[in-house]
Amino acid sequence: MRAHLRHSSVGLLAPLVVGSAQAQTPLATLTAAMTADNEFNAYMGMDPSLPGQQFMSNNVPWTWMNATTGSYDFLTGGTYYLHVRAHDVDGGIAAMFLASLSLSGGAALFSNGSLALHTDLQNWRVSYPGIGQNAATPISFGSNGSAPWGMIGGISTQAQHIWAAGIVGDVWFTTEIQVIPAPAAMAALVFMPLLYRRRITR
Repeated sequence: MRAHLRHSSVGLLAPLVVGSAQAQTPLATLTAAMTADNEFNAYMGMDPSLPGQQFMSNNVPWTWMNATTGSYDFLTGGTYYLHVRAHDVDGGIAAMFLASLSLSGGAALFSNGSLALHTDLQNWRVSYPGIGQNAATPISFGSNGSAPWGMIGGISTQAQHIWAAGIVGDVWFTTEIQVIPAPAAMAALVFMPLLYRRRITR
């Protein structure tokens, strides 16, 4: 798996090119704005139980009020998993993960069958202490703008503050992205929303 990783805002990673990605046009690009109370690391991979490549993070304590932005270029088709490790350092007094994601390039869709996804209870799974362990539906503490965090700029008001019920420390959030290899991308995108709707209603 090859990818071109870009990162900005609060996070700690410098721009990185993996393999020969620099000259290759991506099939699609993920753009993300995220925060967590208190810290997070975001990874992309093709294994539902392994983190994959880290492409953005914020491990600076007490900066959750500022969204971290980053992007990820998909260079090959397939099923990808966005895994986010969120870390709560103050004993569960207030813990949350909040994100708004979008896809561009026309060859990928989120698990809701669209090009946009926010943190919600339908399209994310939370697990602990490792990826896929004790996986469950997250709980919500309200949408962006609700107390005690208030409004966090750069993230949609549709995004919900999500976490794992009764868990302090590290939790993992996972959502799925389908990327269609060229030249089948345009034809497949016509049918992918129908496929996702079938999965959700099962």
